[in-house]
Order: sequence, then structure tokens, then C-alpha cells
Amino acid sequence: MWLIGQTLKALTSFLLVLCLLIGASSCGSTPSGDKASPQATSASTSSSTSASTSTGGASTDNVLRVGMERDYVPFGFRDPNGTLVGFDVDLMQAIGRASGLQVTFVESPWPVIASFLETGTSQSFDAVLENITPETQHVLAFSNPYFNAGQRIAVRADSAIATPADLDGKRVGIEEDSDGGEAWVRKHVAVQELVTYVTVRDALAALVRSEIDAVVHDNPALSYITLNNPDLGVTLVGPLLTIEQYGIGVRQDFADRLPAINQGLANLRASGEYDLIYEKWFGNIPSPPSPVAADIGTTPPPATTEATPTPSPLPLMPTADATDLPLPSPPPTAVPTSTNTVEILVVYGSEKQAWLEPLVHEYNAAGYTTPQGSRVVVSATPLGSIEAAEGIIAGTIQATVWIPASSLYVPLAQRDWRDAHGTELTVAAPRELIRSPVVIAMWEPMAKALGWPERPIGWATIQELSGTSWFVRGYPEWGDFKFGHTHPDHSNSGLAALLSEAYAGASKQSGLTVEDLSREDVRTFMTHIESSIIDYGRSTGFFADRMLDCEIGGPSFLSGAVLYENLVAAQKPPCPGHPPLVAIYPSDGTFWSDHPYVTLNASWVTEEHRAAASDFEAFLRGGPQQQRALDAGFRPSDSSISIGPPLVLQNGVDPAEPRAILEVPPAEVIRAAQQTWRTVKKPADIVVLVDTSGSMAADSKIEQARLALHRFVDLLGDKDRLQITTFSHDIATLSPLSPLGEKRSEVEAIINSLQPDGPTPLHDATMQVYENLKTSGSADHIRAIVVLSDGRDEQIGPNDEILPGSTHTLEEMLNAIQIGDEGGKAIKLFTIAYGADADRETLQRMAHITGGEPFDSGPDTIQQVYEQIAIFF
Repeated sequence: MWLIGQTLKALTSFLLVLCLLIGASSCGSTPSGDKASPQATSASTSSSTSASTSTGGASTDNVLRVGMERDYVPFGFRDPNGTLVGFDVDLMQAIGRASGLQVTFVESPWPVIASFLETGTSQSFDAVLENITPETQHVLAFSNPYFNAGQRIAVRADSAIATPADLDGKRVGIEEDSDGGEAWVRKHVAVQELVTYVTVRDALAALVRSEIDAVVHDNPALSYITLNNPDLGVTLVGPLLTIEQYGIGVRQDFADRLPAINQGLANLRASGEYDLIYEKWFGNIPSPPSPVAADIGTTPPPATTEATPTPSPLPLMPTADATDLPLPSPPPTAVPTSTNTVEILVVYGSEKQAWLEPLVHEYNAAGYTTPQGSRVVVSATPLGSIEAAEGIIAGTIQATVWIPASSLYVPLAQRDWRDAHGTELTVAAPRELIRSPVVIAMWEPMAKALGWPERPIGWATIQELSGTSWFVRGYPEWGDFKFGHTHPDHSNSGLAALLSEAYAGASKQSGLTVEDLSREDVRTFMTHIESSIIDYGRSTGFFADRMLDCEIGGPSFLSGAVLYENLVAAQKPPCPGHPPLVAIYPSDGTFWSDHPYVTLNASWVTEEHRAAASDFEAFLRGGPQQQRALDAGFRPSDSSISIGPPLVLQNGVDPAEPRAILEVPPAEVIRAAQQTWRTVKKPADIVVLVDTSGSMAADSKIEQARLALHRFVDLLGDKDRLQITTFSHDIATLSPLSPLGEKRSEVEAIINSLQPDGPTPLHDATMQVYENLKTSGSADHIRAIVVLSDGRDEQIGPNDEILPGSTHTLEEMLNAIQIGDEGGKAIKLFTIAYGADADRETLQRMAHITGGEPFDSGPDTIQQVYEQIAIFF
């Protein structure tokens, strides 16, 4: 929140800068008294329930002294008339009126506010409005969140950019101190160029001049600037990209004020007054994050502090069907007379975001209530199923409901929760919400060559094909059989594929045991299937996207992959020359991706939270909502809804399948299967190519790169073969391609010895290691080059001129690393554009034409990037 304040404090000079750049006629004036004006409400008018300014003094039982940082535009600042105004000022005045508290403001410099956040003590004031973090929660008691600050996208009004995905290939500006904006862009977007400016003022000026395509920055700052300067021609698009939640933090000895504060805040939300205050200062409230923007601040909001005593469990109302769930209470015709609210946080797998997110908005807008009259408010955040489970178990994600993609991981989550907390993860057995079978997606001609749709096809058929060519089926032009599934430690579909292989190898459909996974015949069966893997992908959707990519995808890239049925049903018309995909339902059994609705048995979940969660579940299981799940390609859990389009044969799926469903094994078997995979998985030949040019000495880049490389090596298996090559003055192979298990200590010493110096011969280095890997690498292994570079291919000449760093041109290098006839088995490049000066466009092209993946990183995120790349192996 402090960084946002620093950005907004310089607003006046920002307006002057823009006026000088684009002409005074294009500049809006500073606010001056209408609805969009900060001067509309003043803190100088006070009463027993409104705010007033203060310079300190003791508090009484009915008084709350709020510390306010000086010149904190637009949250709290003095207008030209000397009146204290701002969003926080208006909000606290309104909370005072709604709660019966007398709110006074104590203006303080930032060091005084910072001291309060660190110690929780002050002689001058009792509360501040600040960011909710683990650090501040240790010393202060917080209200329910009152404000979502997060990153947002600003574009010119005539721009075609409308969503976060539209930033791919664009020039994006950020402020150099905006860590959140830079981290989000580097994690989620393959930009053409990331341009750093000293201030957001400079970035927006460059946007107005069309030097960049978009700016990513804190939403409050962007909202306030664009609201008060409509003539700039800048608008905000898309949802919040991240969430950082603000609360009212009070001294621990003032925690008894929180029920009144929370009740007052709830009253404002229910009456609509909160929205009016927000729109006055920032414009329209942005929508919640999209699936690509599932970044949340370091800690979720604190558990709700109820304004009334915790109620006894709510009675279940009669149901109209056999679901044994309470029906949602009817939506009111007006705002409910009770202003109590109960908020529930739902974390869910992003594969169902298109179905779930609109329903969350509809549910909240309808005003559903619990039987005791509390209005239910749902906050829903898309997050990976396994990642969400780990956060819930650790207590860093304080959700009420978890909706993973499948029940497969639930036994493990239950066991880990029991070990960590000594209780059960959920009070009642979770029930499926919607479903989609796990299938083998294959190109129609290839599936027909195996006998589809007349002949049953199972994992035994995949095992027979693995490690061979389509020549054995009479189609030599299709090359080798190439298969794909995701990493079973990180993805639900990858875990489903692994367990399906084990069941098929053991000739079972239920009762899989740890002993089965130790059988030599089972391991041999699994090893044969894994031998055809091109890599282990980062997500199920990623495999689908690569298969359907018109440039590198198609049958030559990948013969088949483990996907969900809904992805096959939703495929777009094929690229020119590509046949459609069809779904194969393994005859020896598969799993449902059944999206269980898990209401958590956690300390932060009250009985009223559980009742509200049941109410929301019943809403989602209602007929109209289930019909919309079908429209999105999922099968409804409501058996009364007939399966129809898009789940039809014309779209490559069969509503009559699957005929054989595998039993979800117990936790110890799932964990043993994951361990077995480490011995049967396809080994990898990996070249780590590291830029050690002189520019790597800046900003701790080389130090952080060393730490990240250590982590990357730790994640590789002993059977994986590793080579380390650096490039600067020379292209030097410090460790040749050989099994990692034989040289881990040697590799650690080599990484520690990396030092920056010299030019950046990226083209020559890439071509050299690519040709070496073609010769020394094994075609039976996953072959990959992981390239880290922080600059362009250049060097400084004797007269300080900039010269090429390589003897080969960019096009010569790109032509040398084309994917070729091997398709998905070819050598893949995973590139890391490291820092602001990296040649992102070149690195993105290198990755894409080989079927790899480009990444952006800075020193603060390089370890996470290497961890993401390790998932592919």
C-alpha cells in the first residue's frame, strides 16, 4: 500500500508532465467538486458518528483514532483548501455512521505508521488502514478486507488489447519499483519487450505517445489517474491481475472494536454506499482475477470476525431432489433487511473457470441468505489442484471450499491434513459437482488405424505402440509413435495417467496395492509407455494447445496425449492440413475428473461458513447451472439432464463412454505410484546453457542464477544426463553430458564457480550445443537445452561501437534449430529472458520453433522459473 501511495503522491507533477508531452488541451484538470471529485466530502464536518481530524489524545470506548499517512493520494490527503479528503476518509466516516463509532484521524508521517505496523503500539492512534500480510497480522488485529488493490492493465482507448492474454507479443511498460507488476508480467505473459520506467508517470506518458502498447501497475493509481484525466485517451481493461487485500488494523487491546467495524462495513456493502464511495475515487470496481491471474498476496484474508455470536449449526432445509443438500434460499426482491454477511473463499481448478466464474457473480448479485438471515458472499479464486491443497494444509490458503479437478488427490490431501492437524480434512464425504472423463486424445486417422471407434483400445495398445514407429501399423509416413501426459506430481491428468498405467499393467480395475507397484511386469509395462513420452508438459491445457498449434503442432508433433474429454469437445476447427482430435476411452479403465466439492474442516471455517458453503453448492448443482456446465463441455452431476451438444460424436466424443471406471486407490498407493514413476519415467538429456557475460554482474543476477541452478539440479533424477555450458568470451563446456547421479557434487562446485565477464555470443553458443546434443544425446531420451540469457547477441568494439557477439546471424541460428521431421521428439529449447535487457523476441522464437517454452524472469523469480522448467522432465 505504501508503494501505491508513493506513486500517487506525485500525481500533480505527473499531470504537468503529460500536459507538456501531449498538449494542455488533452489534460484533465485536477478534481474540482463534481461526483468524480475528491473534494465532494470533507472530514472537517463531524458528529458523534462521523470523522474528524485530531492530533492525538486518549481514546474512549466509543472513539477510534485512525492513523493517516500525510499526502496519501487518493486514500487520504489535504485538498487545496486544506480539507482532509480521500477514499479512506470517506470510508471510515461512513463506517462510523453505520457502526456508532466516533472516528477521528491523526495525520502522521510514514515512519510513524511503519513503526505501528512493526510493533502494534502507538500513543497517538489506535488503528491504520493497511495491507494484510503475515507480518502485520502478527502485531495487529484486522477487520474483514475492505479493498482489493492489485495490478491492472492500462491501454490507449483505441487499443485492441482487452484481456491479459492480449499482452503476448506486445511492448509493456512498468514502474521500476513496481515489484508486483514486473513479477506478474514475467510469470504470465510472453511480451515482445518489457520496458522499465522510473515512475508510472513516465510509463503512461510513453503509452500516450504510442511508444509502448500497455502499462501494468497498481489498480488504485491507474484508476485515480484515468478517472480524473479522461481526455488522456487511456483506459483500463481486463480484471485485476493480482489481489493484495487491505484491512483496518487495530491495536490488540482494541480488538473489541472489530465486530462494530465489520458490521459497519457489511452495512455499507449491502446498502450500496461502499460502491458509491469506490466509484467516486476510482471509477468502476474491477472484476476478480482471471485464471491466468491467479496471483494472490502473501496471505489470504484473515478469518471473518462475525458481528454477532457464532450461531449454532443451521438446519438443513428440505430438498427437491435426492442430493441431500439444502436448497439455496430464494433470492430477495430487494436488499435483505439483515445486513449481516458471511463470506466464503472458494479455490478451484482453473479448467472450469469459464463455467464457475459467471455463476459466482450471479449468486452474489442475487442476494442469497442463510436461514438466519446472513447474506452469503462468495469469493472464488482459480488455482492448481495440488498447489491449492498444499496451501490449505500449510494454512497459507484459508479457504472454506476446495474444488479440485479430481478426487484422485483428495486421499493424499486428507492424509497430509490429518498428519499436520490431527483432524479430518472435511466433515462429510465430498460429492462430485460436474464430471469429465480422462481420455487419450488422438488424431482421427491414427485412432482409426488402431480400430477406433469399432474396436476397443486400451493402455495395452498404447504400450505395444510405445518405442516403435507407425510403420508397424502400415503408416511409415507418420514416423515414431509420440505420446504425452503431464507430470504426476503437479497435474491431476498426469496422476490419472500414471495410475491407469499401473492398473493396466497389473490387469486390475480396483484394489491396486503397493505390492503391485513393485512387480517387475507392472514396472516393465509402465516403462514401455513412458518411453514414448515427448516431455511431461506443465499442464493438461498446455498439451492441448501444443497439439493444436498450427505452426508446430499436428500429428507429426504428437500422436496422442492424456487430456480431459471437455478439451476434445471444445476443440476449434482444425488447422489447414490437420485432422480433428477424437477421444479414446481406455477399455481397461480410466478415471473421472469429477470436481469434488470439498467443504473444509478447518479452524477458520465456522458452522455458518459451512452452511453458506452448502447453500452455494446446492446452487451450483441446480438444473440451470448444471445445463450451463454441459454447454461448457462438462457432464452434469444431475442425471436428469440429458447429455447433448457439444458432447456428441461429431465432436469426437462418445456420451456412452467410458464403460470401465478405475477405483481411486488409497493415499499410500498413490504416493507409491508417484515414487515408482521416478524409476520408470523417460530419462532426459539436458544442456544447461548459461550466459556469463559481463552484464550478469549487475543486480545480483549471477548470484541468484547460481542459487536457482542448484535448485534445478536438485529436481532432476540420477538417471538424467546433464551438461553445463557457459558463453561469454568463449563457449565453454564445464561438465559434459553424463548421468547426473555420478557427479552431483562436481556440478555443485561448477555452479558455484560461475563468474560474469565478456560479450554475449548467443547465436553461436546455441548452435554449438544444439549440434553437440544431436550427436551425443540419445533419441530415446527427452532432449532439451535450457538457455538463460540477459542480453542481446553483441559485444563492444575497440572504439566503443556495438558489434555482433556471434559469427552466425539470428536467421542462421533459427534455421539450424528447426523442429524438423522428428516433431515432438526433437530437441526442445526452454529459454529464460533474464532481466530487463534480455532479447525476449529472439528467445521466444527459439523456444517456439522447437516446441519448447519461453520464460521471463528477474533475479527475484529465477528459482521459480527453473522449477517450472524442471516439471517438463
